[in-house]
Amino acid sequence: MEARNEQNRTAVLLRLLVIRAFNAYWVTTFFQPDEYFQALEPAWQMAFGPGAGAWLTWEWQHQLRSSLHPALFAAVYWLADQGARLLPVWLDARPILLAAAPKAAQAAFAAAGDWCTWQLAVRLFGPDTSASWFAP
Repeated sequence: MEARNEQNRTAVLLRLLVIRAFNAYWVTTFFQPDEYFQALEPAWQMAFGPGAGAWLTWEWQHQLRSSLHPALFAAVYWLADQGARLLPVWLDARPILLAAAPKAAQAAFAAAGDWCTWQLAVRLFGPDTSASWFAP
């Protein structure tokens, strides 16, 4: 059974990435406004500067929040912007890439969390338990 777990680690991670990406891009029934105003708006300002039009809440204006979480998304925005600059001029994909990049990053974070939880369960309870039922 341990060999089965070892062989399927990558396959399970890829499946989790697909599931989480599908969830990030096609489920549009609910969102938390704080997800935008407490992470993405400050990240936008970090990535593109104070004149970029980010709307910051009072907590950010008074520097009451940590900038570590938004800094992750600022890096994602910057990478997406740099990637868009590599595309041909006639293909203006920058807005699409900038809108999609945080969702892709969150899908990757969520899939990694799912995968690590699965691996923890396998270590704690063994590979022959229901902890690894979804890994063929």
